[in-house]
Amino acid sequence: MGANDIKKTSCNPDKYVNYLKSFDFISVREMNAVSQITSLSGRNDIQLQIDPTLFLTREEWANSIDIGERMIKENYIFYYAFTYSKEVNKIVQSISAKYNLPVYIMDVKNWGPKGLRKLGFNLSPEFGPSAFINLIKYSKLVLTTSFHGTVFSVIFGINFWYVDSSMHNSKDDRAVSLLSQLGLPDRLQDGDYLLSHDVMVKWNIQDVYKRIKLLQCNAEKFLLNSIK
Repeated sequence: MGANDIKKTSCNPDKYVNYLKSFDFISVREMNAVSQITSLSGRNDIQLQIDPTLFLTREEWANSIDIGERMIKENYIFYYAFTYSKEVNKIVQSISAKYNLPVYIMDVKNWGPKGLRKLGFNLSPEFGPSAFINLIKYSKLVLTTSFHGTVFSVIFGINFWYVDSSMHNSKDDRAVSLLSQLGLPDRLQDGDYLLSHDVMVKWNIQDVYKRIKLLQCNAEKFLLNSIK
């Protein structure tokens, strides 16, 4: 649901109430969505479950999509954002200089018009879902303000940080919910923190994968119960 609040964004929220009440089971991936749908529908059985992307393992993702050979041969930072703000761009540029790592993005519509080329950021030679996963899988570090940048960094065990900034809408808690579920809330940090700490310190992959396994089991039980 992102930052959408149906009560505020819809001209006819009662239509959604009727639709929501017609479902036998409802699960969502965000904590805010649980409270919003509960408040809107009057139901008390809305469940928080793992995001569907995490049902597949790293190997299953790699085998299901042909990501090709490694595109960028050198070590690099993959910077992925839904919107590239000057505030976060400056943080990424500083981290790039500190660790002497080039920055790659794959958003051509922002690369030129928003001056990312002038900041020294490189444009990916390829685009699309396969290129996105390739850039994450082979990166030295992922800096992101995106849910999917976060979740695929986790899937492939890549060192990453979700960069908090003034552009982050607190009502959009997709990444916050995910990081809380995975025991990685400290991976969401603002620029002051990232610039004063060693961002190359990795998270505990084995602990997180154990959490994912448990979350997968819970979600599977929910799904099996719902289709029975």
